[in-house]
Amino acid sequence: MNKLFTLLCAVTVFCSIAQTPNYNATDKRINAYRNSFWFEANLGGTLARYADSAAKWQYQLDLQYRRMADANYIQNGQKWNIFSDPYQQVYRPWIHYWVKPKTVRLSLSPIGYWATWTPGKEGTQQFFGEYRICPQLTLFQKVGKLEIQQRYRYEFRWQSNKVTSEHNGGLADYGAGDNFVHNGQKMRMRYLLRVNMPLNGKSTGTRGSLYLTAWNELFLGLGANTANTKLLDQDRFVLLIGKYFKSSFPVKVELGYTMQYLPKYDIAVATGQQAGGAYDYGRLNWEMNNSFQVFLICDDLHSLFNKKKK
Repeated sequence: MNKLFTLLCAVTVFCSIAQTPNYNATDKRINAYRNSFWFEANLGGTLARYADSAAKWQYQLDLQYRRMADANYIQNGQKWNIFSDPYQQVYRPWIHYWVKPKTVRLSLSPIGYWATWTPGKEGTQQFFGEYRICPQLTLFQKVGKLEIQQRYRYEFRWQSNKVTSEHNGGLADYGAGDNFVHNGQKMRMRYLLRVNMPLNGKSTGTRGSLYLTAWNELFLGLGANTANTKLLDQDRFVLLIGKYFKSSFPVKVELGYTMQYLPKYDIAVATGQQAGGAYDYGRLNWEMNNSFQVFLICDDLHSLFNKKKK
């Protein structure tokens, strides 16, 4: 476990260093990057069961907390301090229905809230809020020892105008950002392919299991308020090692690396760019961001409050 965790940390550092820019006058695309920290807690439980005791209706609450370092083009920036600046806080509930137990699941997030801050060293720090409604379909299957998931998610999004942040990541910014306008209504399609590989012979849903998990997720921007150049919204590749603890509490912890490939066509000039034009943001520019990712997963929250049977 310790060796695998060390390897994942080394991969994160290597990917960050490997993206150090080396531009020349003939480059057609400029890649920038920033490093960040992403934490997510998934807390869920079962509301109703089928006759065979398999889950039928479930609930889930997602809580996310993200912070970020300075982008690589910021002069004298804190490029390795992934806790330097506020980035995002998320609150998203889900209701799940298993059409076919352990195989086909329908889900709906009736409303979720995203609080987002822009980098403070790239102009005045700003804040904006966003609400989302998300229907979702997830397919589960096994191929040998591999556990495969395919997830289709559609997002109805309502984004507010940006306002100056007065509280640098504080909750008091939330209310000021609720000034929603028509052109903030957008939609997005997301497709995720995930593979879990058990490392100790136990499936990821079995207590005491140790596993590797990897997935890729493609984001497509849709709707009348999405520019044609924003059709490709982003792509994420994630590699994690997970552990399902043997205690009486059904808790999983997953640690690892996320690479986010993000088109930024609309940046004309990046605040903080190096003198002499070393960073030419008038070209088709992209961000290839690195993140240290931590997941805390509880599949049966009820058991945390139930007394142990004697």
